[in-house]
Amino acid sequence: MNHLPAFEDELGDWLEDGPVDASDRLVDSVLAAFPSIPQRRRSVLVRWRRPTLNGYGRVLVGIMAVAVVAVAGFLVLRPGGTVGGPYPSPTLSASPAASPIDTSMWKAFTSNRHGFSMRYPGDWIVGPATAPWPPGTQPAGQGDPMVDWFSPNPGTENPTWFDVTSQPVPAGMTSLTWLTNYESYGPRTPYCFPAPADMEQMTIGGQNAWIHGGVPGCGFTEAIVFAGGRVYLLNGYEGSFFNRALFQAFVSTVTFSPSNADDTPLY
Repeated sequence: MNHLPAFEDELGDWLEDGPVDASDRLVDSVLAAFPSIPQRRRSVLVRWRRPTLNGYGRVLVGIMAVAVVAVAGFLVLRPGGTVGGPYPSPTLSASPAASPIDTSMWKAFTSNRHGFSMRYPGDWIVGPATAPWPPGTQPAGQGDPMVDWFSPNPGTENPTWFDVTSQPVPAGMTSLTWLTNYESYGPRTPYCFPAPADMEQMTIGGQNAWIHGGVPGCGFTEAIVFAGGRVYLLNGYEGSFFNRALFQAFVSTVTFSPSNADDTPLY
């Protein structure tokens, strides 16, 4: 029978001594064995390091660690099993097939900031962008003034959300370099942030688009599009992953007009 001796010994010493800190190695071992649920954009850069634990915290980590050992043992013992097997496919094929959504009655929207137009459901609320997305900064999240956002239930605990933001591609940088850098934001979750060569591709607004997320656990479905020297991010999220039919409906209505984008700072 295969064991994880280093991990088990460290865990036993840690629990016996009753410390208030978890070592980086132990934390990484526990986290690595559990699938994460990454959030888009900023949150994928957050890492957990050396938390202070009370008695309940030590018990919780201990339970998690025991579960890790049990799961690891199962994976090793099953035929062909290995610890840390291959990641899920990055494509959106995991989403169930859905019938197209009729967008003919949707309302029209034109972004004065980001240079695009699209349609959206008439009963959704719109929040037009009031600020640019500066190059060299991380993209904005829910309700940020850098994005044009659309939602039927903003302000709720788990809103359904679709938003768009854009920025100029820095001079001298290729689209592939920009995309590769962006995908590297999530190195611990390659099934949500795969390498460009492994991303699904489709056409949006007459432009080639790269798709990532869109599988359970990622929490988002996002398209990256390059047009007229700009890069556009079109993102939808709702719970575990954004409804693919709804995502398809939104992006099918998009028209890009990068020359109309306004990158003037607010102040």
